[in-house]
Amino acid sequence: MNIAGVSAFLLRLVARLPRAGAVVWCQSPFETREYGRLYAPGLAGMALGPERLVAVSLSHPREMGFVLEAALAMAPVAAVVGEGAPLEFTQTRRLSLISARSGVPCIYLNTECEVEASAARTRWRVNPVPAAGDPADERMPGAPAWGVALTRARGGRPGFWELTWHDATHSFRALSRLGDRSPASARNHAATHGDEAAGQRRRTG
Repeated sequence: MNIAGVSAFLLRLVARLPRAGAVVWCQSPFETREYGRLYAPGLAGMALGPERLVAVSLSHPREMGFVLEAALAMAPVAAVVGEGAPLEFTQTRRLSLISARSGVPCIYLNTECEVEASAARTRWRVNPVPAAGDPADERMPGAPAWGVALTRARGGRPGFWELTWHDATHSFRALSRLGDRSPASARNHAATHGDEAAGQRRRTG
């Protein structure tokens, strides 16, 4: 899994949410040791000021559900993100209900390959993909890009999109590669927890 690439996508995503307030990001002990904490100065290009990030490092994985629930009840909070091993179904059910009641989005980054039963409304799989290159100089690296697959959605249909980040507008755009004037086409891609995101394994970038 590329946790760095998926984290970079999620940080940009939560920065785009319309709710004002802090973004609470909770990491289990293993994720903190293995991938490191979020690097606040690295948030500058993601439209998420470091003053808005509340990073929580848990002392035990069992604390994850409780801490996420407590964060969802805080105000003002723009979004709550959890990062760790898959949660039990009962935990995802509680988080889904509390998120719906409070109106605060809850996104869980499943850092393992296992896909457990979940009450999440949507399930996504996110992977970094090769950048399109700089239009002004094809030898230069382009903006970061991701393949984003919606694999489950209540009342919706699965789909796949390739997106890139536009620094000037702090927004996502359909990826258009050099020599291809049409945006990357949407296509079905079966395969992860939110809402829920699964990574292909950090850190910010």
